[in-house]
Amino acid sequence: MSLKRFGLILATFAVVVLAGAAVAQVGHITPVGHVDSIELDWETVTSQDVVVNAPFRALSQEEAPDALDDLGTLQLPEDKTYTLTLLGGIEAGNLSIVEVTAQEGGIEPQVGWSIISGDFNLTGQNMVLLYNGETGKWDGLPGSQFEIPDNSSYDLNDENFGMQVHVIAAKATEVTSGGGGGGGCSVGFLAPAGLLFLAPLFLLRRRG
Repeated sequence: MSLKRFGLILATFAVVVLAGAAVAQVGHITPVGHVDSIELDWETVTSQDVVVNAPFRALSQEEAPDALDDLGTLQLPEDKTYTLTLLGGIEAGNLSIVEVTAQEGGIEPQVGWSIISGDFNLTGQNMVLLYNGETGKWDGLPGSQFEIPDNSSYDLNDENFGMQVHVIAAKATEVTSGGGGGGGCSVGFLAPAGLLFLAPLFLLRRRG
């Protein structure tokens, strides 16, 4: 095998290794903030813990999600990993404003727009989870406030008049890896390995 052909093989292999490192690094980034685990620090929510414009009852921890498969879309930074701690939740519901008038012997209801909104005040809380009746999963929004319109996918009341929503206060904590680089995909070694295969090319050029 000629030195020129040997150099070409080494260069090709190095490019493949370096490209593999780039692909592995990009592939590790999740499309939505990734939650590794769910924890419970549950407390019974009272009127001191939440301000909401509708009657509500406290959810029990048995009504909270207990598996990662119960989570839907979470608006968290894409390239980070989190532990999600569930702090407490409510079921809130109200009736739409209904104005009934008699017209020509009949009754015609006039339905006003209805929204359930509120603001949690639980220590450490930085997310709200909303139960999506269409997907059967809990979606997450940053912050402590929520506002849910009538007939949205989060309105669990199938009747014409009224609303029902399930909302949970949660804390998303970023998982930090020990040693400043562990815990992720181990692809960092690929790039130096690719450079090692390029080293002999410099020697071949000097000899040539």
